[in-house]
Order: sequence, then structure tokens, then C-alpha cells
Amino acid sequence: MIPNPISVDTAGAAQMTSLSKSYLRNLRLYNLENSPRFVRVGRRVLYLVDGPNGLRAWIESRATAS
Repeated sequence: MIPNPISVDTAGAAQMTSLSKSYLRNLRLYNLENSPRFVRVGRRVLYLVDGPNGLRAWIESRATAS
């Protein structure tokens, strides 16, 4: 894996978020508004890591104070 990737595939996104690949797939298919932003390149699904719509921003937006 690249040290600082621009984008990751579903397996990389699952590892970053501690979610399963199937859960991310179900978010993409059935709950698009709550899914992390992704792009399709052919049949491949990629998630951007940084930026306002990246995985890190998505993770932070889901954080709650307990």
C-alpha cells in the first residue's frame, strides 16, 4: 500500500474506517446519502482519502461526544 494514498479501494476504506467491505457496499447501494463519497472507475470503486468529501472527513463527521 502507498504510504499516503490519494484514494483507496473498498478493502482500504474498510481498513481505514474499521467497517466491513460488505457494510460499505451496502451503504453505497442502499443508503447513498450516508455513504462516504466514492468514484467508479470502470467496475472499480475508489474512495478519496483527503479533502472535504474524503474518508477522513466522513469519519470525523460521524464522531459523537459521549
